[in-house]
Amino acid sequence: MISVLFPLLFGYVLPECPQKCLCTPSLMDCRRANLYEVPHDIAQKTETLILNDNHLTLISPGVFQHLLNLTFLGLANNKLSLQNDSFDNIGKSVLSLDLSGNNFTDLPSNLFRNTKKLVWLNLAENRLGLLDSTIFSSLEKLTYLDLSNNRLKMLAPMFVGLSQLDTLMLAGNHLSTIPQGVFDPIPNLKILVLSHNEISHLPEGLFDNLKSLNDLLLDYNNFTEISHAIFTTLHNLEHFSISKNRIQNIPPLLFAGRFTLRKLDLSSNLLSELPSDFPSGIMYSCLYSLLRVTICPDFPGHVRLFGPQIPVREEIPKSRTCLGK
Repeated sequence: MISVLFPLLFGYVLPECPQKCLCTPSLMDCRRANLYEVPHDIAQKTETLILNDNHLTLISPGVFQHLLNLTFLGLANNKLSLQNDSFDNIGKSVLSLDLSGNNFTDLPSNLFRNTKKLVWLNLAENRLGLLDSTIFSSLEKLTYLDLSNNRLKMLAPMFVGLSQLDTLMLAGNHLSTIPQGVFDPIPNLKILVLSHNEISHLPEGLFDNLKSLNDLLLDYNNFTEISHAIFTTLHNLEHFSISKNRIQNIPPLLFAGRFTLRKLDLSSNLLSELPSDFPSGIMYSCLYSLLRVTICPDFPGHVRLFGPQIPVREEIPKSRTCLGK
């Protein structure tokens, strides 16, 4: 860390550092350097290469072939056109790849065939639509995938091969339906974000294979109800958020037995009351149409209400309160 911060703080750059870039023996940061091509004088020992916010349009053959230690490559916010072999030269070393904000509408079907060590991949803020169903199949070590703010058309087999994936970001894709079985190949998923879409219904059994899921975010969709089917197998769910929808009622016993649940956001829906079996041991705030809930394990069965209250159809003991965050 010191070797990176020292030159950045004191303006030191290596002799071979391109103009408008900042360099250390292991890092080259060329953000906003007005580059039209990848520099050819990148230090051989570079581990982190940041080329975000430039005018790059292509990756020249062999431009990365001497970077045997490269682990992070940032190419966000350029105008790239990629080929199947664009990353072949760094496939044995690169762990993190940022391709967000490049206006991609499609990706070559074998783009990631040789980047089998990738653990982090960002493809957000593009215009990706229908991807080849096997495009991610070689990324067996991938743990984080961000496909937010594209125009995805989801196919059931599109996540085949991603057995180690634990975070999947699908927000802002105008999705109205989710294919049955699409999440079955990713049983280790812990965080799933489906916010800012147009989903009104989820197929029964959609989450049956996601037994490790901790966080499920469904905010800003078109839900009018919460189905019991969502929770059938989500025994480890800790954070559930479905705010900014049009939900009017919470079914009885929906959260019964949800002992792992710690955060619940039902804010900005059309709720007027909570069911009598609403979980005990919670703190929630009701401001206008807001309802945000945090499970408070220290004081089970006691709550404190703040602001205009949504009625809870049961007697709430007042002797102790939970002030959790």
